[in-house]
This record gives sequence, C-alpha cells and structure tokens, in this order.
Amino acid sequence: MPKIDQSKLRKTEKMVLRDQKNNDVKNVIFPNGIQVGLDTDGFNFGIKLPNRDTAPSKTSNALYAIDGDIYFNGALVGQSGTLSIANGGTNNSSAYTSGRVIYSDGTSLVADPGLFWDDDSRSLGVAISPTARMHLASGTAAASTAPLKLETGVLMTTPEAGSIEYLTDTPYFTIATGEARKQIVLTDDASGLTTGRVPFGTTAGRLLDAAKLFWDNATAKLGIGHGAPIRDVHVKYESASGSSHLIPTITVENTRAYGAFSFATFEMIGGNGAMVGNVFADGRGYFLGGGRHSFYFRTNTSSPIVFGTNLTIRMLISETGNIGIGQNVPTARLHIAAGSTAASSAPIKLTSGAVMTTAEAGAIEFLTDDLYVTITTGAARKRIALTGDPVTMPVTSTSTTPYDIRASDAVILVDATAGGIAVNLPVMVEGRVIHVKKTDSSGNAVIVTPQGGDTIDGAATSSLAAQYDMIHLVAGPGTDWSEL
Repeated sequence: MPKIDQSKLRKTEKMVLRDQKNNDVKNVIFPNGIQVGLDTDGFNFGIKLPNRDTAPSKTSNALYAIDGDIYFNGALVGQSGTLSIANGGTNNSSAYTSGRVIYSDGTSLVADPGLFWDDDSRSLGVAISPTARMHLASGTAAASTAPLKLETGVLMTTPEAGSIEYLTDTPYFTIATGEARKQIVLTDDASGLTTGRVPFGTTAGRLLDAAKLFWDNATAKLGIGHGAPIRDVHVKYESASGSSHLIPTITVENTRAYGAFSFATFEMIGGNGAMVGNVFADGRGYFLGGGRHSFYFRTNTSSPIVFGTNLTIRMLISETGNIGIGQNVPTARLHIAAGSTAASSAPIKLTSGAVMTTAEAGAIEFLTDDLYVTITTGAARKRIALTGDPVTMPVTSTSTTPYDIRASDAVILVDATAGGIAVNLPVMVEGRVIHVKKTDSSGNAVIVTPQGGDTIDGAATSSLAAQYDMIHLVAGPGTDWSEL
C-alpha cells in the first residue's frame, strides 16, 4: 500500500463526502489520494488507493472488509498461496486452532491440520509440533511420504554457505569457510556400514564396507583378512588351493627412479624415536654397483643384526662386520662356537663330492677320503695329509682291467694272471703318492697310464712285467708324475 504523505495531511484540508440522506460522513479523501470510508451499501468499510475514480469496493484497488473477510485488489486475502497464522479467531463462524497455519482453499481460509507455527520460538513444524526451527515428522512405508525430498538439478555457479544441493546421484553442502561446496558421502548400501570394518570409496564416491579389512579401535590393530587382529597389522588368507600367488603377502613397490636410486623400504624405529634399521629393495644396483639388484638389511646405529630360532640367538653380524655362529661376540670374520659330543654338532662339516675341474686358490674340497686345499701360487690343489694312530695306508687288490685309481687308493696290488691289466692314474693332485705292484708270476704286463696330457718321468706309460715289480709315483710339479 502506498505510504501516506504526512506533511500534506498537516498542511491541507481533507475532503469529506457525506451521505445525501442523513448527512453522515461516508468517505474521507486525503490530499495524497487515499480514500477511506464505506461502500455504496453504506455498511462495508474499505480503503481506496490513489488514482481510482470510484469509492472503495471489493473489486477496486483497495483493502476491503466484508462479512469478516478481508479483500485486497479484489481478491480474498489468503488466496494464491498466501499464509497466515491462526490465533484462536474465527472465519465464517468456524474457530481456528491456535498455532495452526491458515491457507486459502479458494473460497475461504482454512487451518491446515499438518502445519504448526510456534510464535514464541519462531519454529515451524510439518505434521508435528516443532521443537526446532524446522521440524519434519517421520515418513512412512507408503510412497511419497518421505520427510524431505530434493529434486536433482544443476548446481549454482557460485556456492552459497549453508546451501544443500542435489545433482543426479550426489548431494552437496556448502560450508562457510571459503564458501566451499563439499560432497556429502553416502554408503553404497542402504543397510549402512558394519562396525569394525574399514570403508572404502566405490561408485560415484560412495562408501562401501571392506569385507576383508578390519580395524579394532580399542587396541589400535589392523586386520587384513582377519576380523580379530592380535598384532598391530595382522594379515590372514585362507586358501584351499595352496597356490603360491594366494599366500598372504605384503608388497612394497616403487616404480619411480630418482637419479641412481630406486628403493622400496621398511624402516624400524625404536622407542626413543630414532631409526634402528631398515630393509632396502635396491632396484638399480646402487649399493653393489654394476646394476646388481639387492635386498639390503642394515642398521642405522652401532648395533648388530641378529638371527634366531626358538627364541634363541643363533647367528649375528656384529657392528664391525664379524659373523658369529653360536657366538654372540665374534672376534674373527667368521667365529664358530665349539661343538659338543652330541651328533650333528661339529663346528664345520664338509660333504664329499667331485673336485672342481679347475682349481681355485683358497678352495677347500673333500672327495671321499681326501681333503684338499688349493694354494695361490699356480692355483695348485694340495692334498692335506691326514694322520691316524697308527699311520696306515689303504691297500687295494685288483684283477680288473682297466682299473681306475680312486681318490682313496694309495697302494694297489695287481694280479694279471688272467691277462694284461691297465691301471689308470687319477687326476693329478700335486704331492699325492701312489704305489702300484704286480703280484702274479705270469708274463702278462701291468701298464700304468696317466691322464691325458700327463706323463711319468716324461713317458706316456710305465710297464710292470715281472712278478713283484713296483712303481712309486708322486704327482707334480706340473703335469709329470715322478718315480721315486
């Protein structure tokens, strides 16, 4: 309604219209054009706005009261969705319930039974007496009864703090700080999340329970495949097939190289916060060089690396690099604890096997009954003399041809009665002594032959023709057997 010009009211006489019959005041017209008075019937009151030629009526541009109803611009107040609040009044002789929201049903004002207004707290309730600024009643199982329903649409170009928006499958809320729009995270299942399971993001950013990932908040332990972890990280996998790729595995992978480095690392930190040691997977050969990849255990302090079984220390590498086996304070590069009288307790045990074709300096080898060491000069293999009590030499009798002298042979007695016999010397090991004797009286010879390329005092063979002929040979130096 236009504002009345108070100054004109003070300075200008108002115009008074009187009823022609009884001279009663019927209308008053103010200088700014507002007319207040009765209609042509003489008993309905209204206010006529400026620029109207007729007196107030319910069809004019006026505020008008008739039979308890109020009209404005010819329309009943309350139409077109206009709301008002009942305060115990009446309309067409019907009482309004206090606190109910009143609306127009097209012909009159009606108190909505489901809308409540609390004027003291300025609160609105939908189907419930409000206990908050906006209070919605719960829905039901029936369709179209949800307490609140949002229509999907476009998002505002500029987020506004406090706004709730919905686009396709994602609801948003804009926070006040920076007026930043944030996505409201939903679960991927209407049943929600399961206590103890670790959720993860899935389709459209929704959360889903990880069926094999558990967190025990009371003990701060993580279970992977285990619902009740007993260690800080507890990995469990149950496989009936036993396939190797189904073994519980923790993988640390680094696919990015930085300069000469390409590491994947575990680090161990002590109670004082200092790093005690770590494990490197060196994928570029940085530590060993030459592109040799390595798996590298190390300590970061002056501390040993310890290995144990059955809660007992079995071996360690000291802070100076010495290795102790059964010896916790090694004082040599390799320090082995003494054995005992029990079986399988010797400090060192060699298994008999073939000697290397090419001798290597420093190598210790064991073949049947002989122990060898190869010296540096000429990389010559030497037999370690073994003594017993008393000193004995093994004696072998044979009538077989050919006979290959074994590593355990020292004295070979040959019976050539049935025919000539070839005795083949072994691979030369410098210093080895061999004795061969013909024991029979026949004219059949015993021919002693070295390995290919070797000689006996420069000759390719040596022959024993008569009974009791004997040859005593010592190997070396070089490729020659020498007769003693």
